[in-house]
Formats: sequence, structure tokens, C-alpha cells
Amino acid sequence: MKNLKSFLRLDYSVHKYKQEADISNPNDTPSRQKIYDDNLLIYDGENMLQKTIKTITTKQDRNPNSGIISYNGGKTKAKYRNLTPRECFLLMGFDEKDFQVLVDNNFKNRGKNFFAREKMIKLAGNSIVVNVLEEIFKQVITIKDTIL
Repeated sequence: MKNLKSFLRLDYSVHKYKQEADISNPNDTPSRQKIYDDNLLIYDGENMLQKTIKTITTKQDRNPNSGIISYNGGKTKAKYRNLTPRECFLLMGFDEKDFQVLVDNNFKNRGKNFFAREKMIKLAGNSIVVNVLEEIFKQVITIKDTIL
């Protein structure tokens, strides 16, 4: 079993991880303060607080959501960030190389990336985690072999 921390990109000394975290840090509003208060805190800035997370949705800026990560992005920003598209893909069983291929091939359409941040999260979450499905089938086979 992999540790949840192995899927999160929390080393902000890596430029692309810091950049992705900044983009995933929403502006501070009363509704986002409520999101912070009501939702599962995954990481408090130093420690992993969860072993699992809730379902990833396209709209992480809702209540409830898949969980939040403590993050200090500045005065006008919320005190948390959402999962980045990269983290969503990693959680869904893809690896860094797979995600980088998507980023490298994300073309411009009318001046904007064709795969916007929200679309990338939707791509990641519109599936079942293959690794989890494989483990479920292994358990079914084990139970079947035990019973028969």
C-alpha cells in the first residue's frame, strides 16, 4: 500500500510543483473559509493527517470536497490549496511521465490551453483506479479459491 504523501507534490522548491500549488490556491472568501473549516485536512504543512481521500471531483471548490492541503499563498489567498491536476492523475494510478506527456502536448486554442486545469482534473477523475480494480479482482479470486 502506498502512502498518500507519495502522491502529493509538497516539495515547493521544485518550481513546477510550487507553480501548480499556487494555481490551486483559491482566493480567500467567506465561503472558502467555510470549506476550510468543514472539509478533511489532508496535510497540515508538516504532517500527513489522512491515509485516504474522498472522491476527486471536477469542482474541488465545493463543500464537501476531496480534501484540502494547508498552504500559505499570500494575504488574499485561502489558507489551503486544492489537489493539483498532477496529484489527481497520480492518485488515479498514472505516473509523472504520463502526466508530463499530457502537459507537453497541451496545445493552445484561442490563446488558452486546450486542457484547462479543471478539464485535466476531470480527465483524471473520470475513471476507476486500475490498481484498485486489480486488487479487488485479486480478492475475488482469493475468496473464490477459498470457498471452492
